[in-house]
Amino acid sequence: MRINAFDLINGLPVHVFINHVVVAFVPLFAILFIVINFNTRLREKFGTLVIIGLGLSVISAMVAKKSGEELAGRVGLPVQHSEYGEKLVLVVALLFILALVWFLNIRKPESDRKLPNSVVFVIGKLAALIAVLAVLLTYLSGNSGARATWEERIGQQSQSTPEIQPTETSEPIADGIALAEVAQHSTIDDCWVAISGKVYDLTKFVSQHPGGSDKIERLCGTDGTTAFKGQHRGAEIPENTLSNYQIGTLEN
Repeated sequence: MRINAFDLINGLPVHVFINHVVVAFVPLFAILFIVINFNTRLREKFGTLVIIGLGLSVISAMVAKKSGEELAGRVGLPVQHSEYGEKLVLVVALLFILALVWFLNIRKPESDRKLPNSVVFVIGKLAALIAVLAVLLTYLSGNSGARATWEERIGQQSQSTPEIQPTETSEPIADGIALAEVAQHSTIDDCWVAISGKVYDLTKFVSQHPGGSDKIERLCGTDGTTAFKGQHRGAEIPENTLSNYQIGTLEN
């Protein structure tokens, strides 16, 4: 059996757990770095700890990126969240490298430094600016991830059940539709999706989907059970909406 350390832990996505580490570590140690950049006394006491913390922040951001890719394979890819996550990894890695170079030089007497004092000064201040950017990207990444996960569900719960336009087909529910046949309807203009053993024609619903047509479009022609359940987790409104578009049952 294939074991993927970035996929699940105790049956839950690794990404959910590691995100808490990223959200805690990156802003904390980025802000602490800014503090020791300007405060010599605190730098002498906590400088090494801050650099180690920034190193752990890089590792956690990299794990979050990799585990996010694994989770996207199960429930779909929130594009904006993914883009912010990739940028965050690069920014935190750059922050750690610059901070380490600066710290290894600034802790030594000026005569023993490998880099000129002016260069060390510029590196320190540049790293401080990048630390601010790291904090901002952590917020944007976390906010976009939370919106992708919860915004649609919260909106559905706060609104009354919308008026649904049922399919106009007069055909009865068909039994035994093969997944291969579903796969032939894989475009936004001809979109069939199999979910939990039932087949739905979502062609007319694609443009009405509250979360955007792209979330339906990538399911066209596939068995979208995992993605649907992962996104809606048994919420009543999506289940009721889906029932209006059933055209058959999936062949066993």
